[in-house]
Amino acid sequence: MGFTFDRKYLAALLVALAALAALAAAGWQTIVRLRSSVEQVRHSHESQDQIDGIYRTLLDLETSQRGYLLTHEDSYLAPYRAAQARLHAEMDSLAQLLAPHPEQAADLARLGGLVEAQRSVLARSIAQRDAEAGVAIVRTGEGHLLMGEIRDVLERMDHAEARLLAQHEADTDAVVNQNLRIGAGVVGVGALMLLAVYALMRRE
Repeated sequence: MGFTFDRKYLAALLVALAALAALAAAGWQTIVRLRSSVEQVRHSHESQDQIDGIYRTLLDLETSQRGYLLTHEDSYLAPYRAAQARLHAEMDSLAQLLAPHPEQAADLARLGGLVEAQRSVLARSIAQRDAEAGVAIVRTGEGHLLMGEIRDVLERMDHAEARLLAQHEADTDAVVNQNLRIGAGVVGVGALMLLAVYALMRRE
């Protein structure tokens, strides 16, 4: 008897196609999740880099301030002003990066207040025409205490981002593993479909 494409072949194909469609839909969902997880990982890395950048900029401010107070050379004012402008931009960028994380809002607000206080102390010391008056402000230790508080807040924020990063990386690994399982399922269903059609053809 010759081969005819009757109902049993059509049923086998429809079942196989339905299984493939379900696997494809699941695969698309995991791809969407994977893209989201990868973006979150990138976001956490960027936030940590920005936190580190703010601390380095504050150190640059202190270095320039002390160089100017010790020498009263105007050459120290250019890097000081550049660091001031960079710090303002970095704080704005960090605020945007942390906007999706309300749990960081309190530390971000605290950091903003401390940074402004530190900038005020540094600016006040540089504004003194008399070198000894500027050095006297440094000797009060106010700037040193502020820098210690800033460091503590930045460390808390960095640790919070590290926890988020670990979670996002674990999510990414889980999604990758799920994609591998779905890929194996697609291959398996395809193989079963071919075997079923072949078996029906042989029986016919």
